[in-house]
Amino acid sequence: METSHNHLSREEIPQRNVSGRPKFFDRHTLLHLAFLAALIWVVYYLHFRSLGLYEDDYAYISFPLGWHLPDLIHYLQVFTTWPQGRPLGFFIPHLLAFAGQKLGGLSTIYIFGYLVHAINAGLFYLILRKVSTKTIAFIGALTFVLFPADTTHVFLMHSLGLHTALTFLLIAAILYPTKWKPLSYLFGLASLVTYESPYLVFLAVPLLGRSWDRRLVREMLRHLAIWMGILIVVALIRARLGEGRIIAAESSLGTTLLHSLAAMGIGPAVSLYLFAYSLGWTLLHWTLQLTPVFAACLLPFAFLLIWTRRAVTGMKDTSIVRLNCKIFGLERSLTVTAPQAETLRLLLTGLVMLALAYGLSFTHFPPTALYGRVTSVHLAAAFGGSIVFSCLCSLGLDLAHSHRLEWPAVILLAVYLSGLSAYCFSIQLDFRQAWQNERSFWSQAVAELPDLTDGTIIFVLNHDLPTTRYILTNSWADPTILYQVYKFPVDWQTPPRLFVVGADWTQTIVRVGDQLEWQVPGATWQSHREVLPDGNVILLEMQNGRLVRRYGSLTIDGQELRLKSLPANASPDWPKGTLYPYLLGEK
Repeated sequence: METSHNHLSREEIPQRNVSGRPKFFDRHTLLHLAFLAALIWVVYYLHFRSLGLYEDDYAYISFPLGWHLPDLIHYLQVFTTWPQGRPLGFFIPHLLAFAGQKLGGLSTIYIFGYLVHAINAGLFYLILRKVSTKTIAFIGALTFVLFPADTTHVFLMHSLGLHTALTFLLIAAILYPTKWKPLSYLFGLASLVTYESPYLVFLAVPLLGRSWDRRLVREMLRHLAIWMGILIVVALIRARLGEGRIIAAESSLGTTLLHSLAAMGIGPAVSLYLFAYSLGWTLLHWTLQLTPVFAACLLPFAFLLIWTRRAVTGMKDTSIVRLNCKIFGLERSLTVTAPQAETLRLLLTGLVMLALAYGLSFTHFPPTALYGRVTSVHLAAAFGGSIVFSCLCSLGLDLAHSHRLEWPAVILLAVYLSGLSAYCFSIQLDFRQAWQNERSFWSQAVAELPDLTDGTIIFVLNHDLPTTRYILTNSWADPTILYQVYKFPVDWQTPPRLFVVGADWTQTIVRVGDQLEWQVPGATWQSHREVLPDGNVILLEMQNGRLVRRYGSLTIDGQELRLKSLPANASPDWPKGTLYPYLLGEK
């Protein structure tokens, strides 16, 4: 490596005050943090009063809505049972849902979700401010907020559960280079027992903000030993408790390792591809509702990017770094400024973190989801992916500056980020539409079900049901909803359950003697076979935009199944349950 001098300026990394300590909370930092908070509110929570419960929310969020303090205290048992090996991942959403309900209801719970996102964005920004320029920190934090690979930001179960794992990771990363390093491992452990994938990113945290020399090698070895020790202890506890995923991984260890290695290549490629795909999808499906968001973001993005790029100190960095590499006998060199060399090193760190984010994706293999709930597989990639994108943008802006094209490049980046904001806002609109669909569906369904009894099974044919892209209107949780809408008699052995099924739903039904058995899909229970109660089955389907009930009988596998007939005086007189005001109450 050779050095020489020129007269290029660089941004402050970070600015220092007279005491020699880094000065982070200057006017740029405060304005950046305020803008990030406002951006999160607009693209994810502007319609928070029109958002509801979806999919996994009916298992993790809805039950605490009807709790009292003794119920919450009783739920502390998750720290002894470790469901899915994630005691914090189960407890935190229940705790915040319980507190939000007591403080104001579902809208307050969404405000808690907003606060989690705002805190995470602020923490990520401060991490980058400590190790990079203001430009990289600001673009990186914007990318972290708008990260397009994960479309579940609005999803309560994820914002209150999975994203808190990111919170613990970010705190661990901030504490690691300080005298509080032992405490950083405690937060790393908290991340691991909340949601596993962010913990793998913690392995690469020592690469941030320090020279890559022999001392770093020794530090990485110590860090690896502690990191691995924590991982092994948690895995042993999960195995001891018989946690299913650990048992499954142990039984097919070779396949698990192959899937993990493959995921670390597939996942980064998919997440980086989604930076282009998401914008293309938005442009092809543009609606008038997206235009105000795009327009409102464009000028602030452009102004803040230009203002941030011009924020330089009076100090000039005149050092030049020559980067030499030799591949397959061919030697190449690249001459860059010292700040650009730091950016390239940070870029490599981001790539390592991006790959590590998918190391535990063997449970969702391959990690190729483009939209929907399963894009949570990309959650941890937001850390490394945002660093990679911001470093590439910074290098691109430097190149544009050298050709006197910096302003057009900044405007182009502002346009892109505004388009990405519109994409995220379209996800919020989709969640809002899904909640409207749910309320309409359950209002119509309940109107056709005044005669529910013990063991009633309701099948709803899924043809012509309204659908949404980023979250399901109808999901695996449907069978658990009726007994949260109403309080059925306690002596009923099997509360009524509603299943949305496809046109081929009878193919899972077989004749056993003079009875019909069907394969009940898993919900809060394991999938199992069950006898269909003759005369206690209801069939609903869409006709002319409304759910209607069919009567008579069906012939399945040569056996007649009588559908439940409607008594003349049937009327639903059950007490209202926890979900009644949300799904059936007036808006």
